[in-house]
Amino acid sequence: GMLPSWTGRCGPRENPSSDRMTTPAKLPTAMMDDDKVDDAQQAPGSESTNEEKSFLRMLFLGANWTPWLVLSIVYVIYFIAALGLTWLADGAPPSISTHVVAALVFTLACSWNMLHTPSHGSFFRRHHVAVGWTAMCAGVAVVVGGYWIILSGNSNIEYGAQIAFMTTGALQLFLQGLGVYFVRFARQPDRHMMCMTVMFYNSLLLPAINRLPQLLGLEPLGPAWTWGASAIGFVFAFVAIAWNTRGNVLRV
Repeated sequence: GMLPSWTGRCGPRENPSSDRMTTPAKLPTAMMDDDKVDDAQQAPGSESTNEEKSFLRMLFLGANWTPWLVLSIVYVIYFIAALGLTWLADGAPPSISTHVVAALVFTLACSWNMLHTPSHGSFFRRHHVAVGWTAMCAGVAVVVGGYWIILSGNSNIEYGAQIAFMTTGALQLFLQGLGVYFVRFARQPDRHMMCMTVMFYNSLLLPAINRLPQLLGLEPLGPAWTWGASAIGFVFAFVAIAWNTRGNVLRV
């Protein structure tokens, strides 16, 4: 594991009164391996202290701090805070409220699992699944809320942009299902990670980039900008995959 419990060796010792080899009394079997060490050689509490230091080091320094990931997370959270939370404060209808709240949960859960993968240690491995299922459920709610907004007539974007959003919403659900299949049934974590990476950059960045003109105080740029935002999301996704794929190991 990433945090070895022992720091030296503990092997059989020779009994000077006989030709037989005996082992130390009352030591666990696992401690007899060559890569283990006698627990008594450690100072009290040193193991937990080392684990805490290693955890904090991985939490901050070991995260996947790629420029495009950090930029995407910061921008999407700013987008939700600047527009979505403002809509909630103004008394948005249930369709928009559902969409905004689910989008915030979806963003935070996806961001955590993109920054920290199971390879980062036991803590992250234990929580990756729970956070992942939270993201999957929130993702479904995001799409349902988005469809609800459009079909109920609460959307103020043009018809072509509505088609683009509904298309990418369906793509998001497809990628979610495909990602679950690869990790739960096919046991292909690399393909699971690819699906989740494409979903993250496309499904989260698309609405945020589409609303960029509005954040800048400009008029909406129409359906062409919406479809172009989707393309930008795919470019970010495959840049991330290409950058993080080294030696047949995908870390995104």
